[in-house]
Amino acid sequence: MRNTFSRAAAAALALILIGGCASTPPIETQSSGTLPAEGDFALAEGVDPDLERAFSTWAEGRGLRPAERPAFLVQLSVSERPAGTGLFLPDRDDRQWLRAPDLSRKRRPVSTLAISIADTATGREVFRASAIRRGSGRRAGEGWDPLLQAVLESPGPSDAPAG
Repeated sequence: MRNTFSRAAAAALALILIGGCASTPPIETQSSGTLPAEGDFALAEGVDPDLERAFSTWAEGRGLRPAERPAFLVQLSVSERPAGTGLFLPDRDDRQWLRAPDLSRKRRPVSTLAISIADTATGREVFRASAIRRGSGRRAGEGWDPLLQAVLESPGPSDAPAG
């Protein structure tokens, strides 16, 4: 009886541990502005080729097309940092954390992808968004696709649910 209980407890513990490893951390998004519905675009130089392909495929499926003299300039940036590293904005009057460090999980990575789309005629930014995943970083071979999809599917101010 005791041996059966020990096996059942060990099996339950193993399922909990395996389930915890298999779960994907949530992706947090923030956005402002509106994604362009039509026009042409160019990507700023220095973008990871896989990320460039993924964005271009998405944009072309939405009716945007690449061009030498585009209506919109797209800037994509990515970063990974240890969760224990934050970003503090020192200011005489107002000191604040832009990204507070998570000291309880300081060795785990935080992956961030940001996108900015600007109107080339005016220089005005028409869309800005970011996606952050804490805790497990990117999976091998996954690339930045899940974060890019989260950014591109994030609701803008006009589509955000009323709270």
